[in-house]
Amino acid sequence: MNITTKLLALITCLFILCGCFVSCKKDQQNDGENNNVNEETGGENNSGDTEEPEETSDSYTVTVKTVYETKDAKMKDAIAAIGSPTTTISFDGDNIKVDSFATVNDITTKTDYVYIDGVIYYANEISVGELFLSEYKKANMNAEQKSQLLSDVGAGANISKDDFSQSNTEPHGYSIIYTCTGISSDAKESLCNIFASKFEAIGATVKLSDVTYCFETIKGEITNSKISCNFVINMGGEEYKVTMHLNYEYNYDAEVSISAPRDAEEYLDASLEEILG
Repeated sequence: MNITTKLLALITCLFILCGCFVSCKKDQQNDGENNNVNEETGGENNSGDTEEPEETSDSYTVTVKTVYETKDAKMKDAIAAIGSPTTTISFDGDNIKVDSFATVNDITTKTDYVYIDGVIYYANEISVGELFLSEYKKANMNAEQKSQLLSDVGAGANISKDDFSQSNTEPHGYSIIYTCTGISSDAKESLCNIFASKFEAIGATVKLSDVTYCFETIKGEITNSKISCNFVINMGGEEYKVTMHLNYEYNYDAEVSISAPRDAEEYLDASLEEILG
């Protein structure tokens, strides 16, 4: 496998993982976090009058777009063909839907998860030129296991403000901007392991050098956020640096209606582990 092919395969893996932080978004909004980080974490607060992110409505959507940056010419050639992967997460009371769409060259992947009435439905469709592959599964999932959907669909990367040692706030007009740095060693190791496991097949090793989490609130509601991950990738004795930005946009005015798939009876019974991995 030549270096160009390896690079493309590597970035493709990153692309497929574009939803890796989806799981943390709703939890962070509903946590009722403190603006002032306590002294044990060594955090700061640059604003004397900030507002708490508060619970949001039960019905809203989050759209996640992925953007890659690199100064390495070879990596630029590889990521230029990827575009911007998109994942949409919809919440409607207890119901959840996660739609992911990815295109790499002539390969298109569409993956849907729907949790409703104690059942999770999974649909995965892949198009490669004129070839079409698909699989449809369903499994029982109780209310306690619902959080596992957000966790495992996101590859288990539940990053929150509490995973950072420093949290600064800055008033910006009617909004408050939070910047979190100093990721904990446990969270950092967890993220790195998740990504590294995907690249073993092509002989690449991945190191997560640092992570920054920023989010903006207006009247206590998170309106947008960004997680930026700086990776150092070692392949063929050479190191490559890639920054992956996950941009989240919240829409609390969206009309959300989640229902079971129309052809739900055609979904094959499976275990929860088979669906979530």
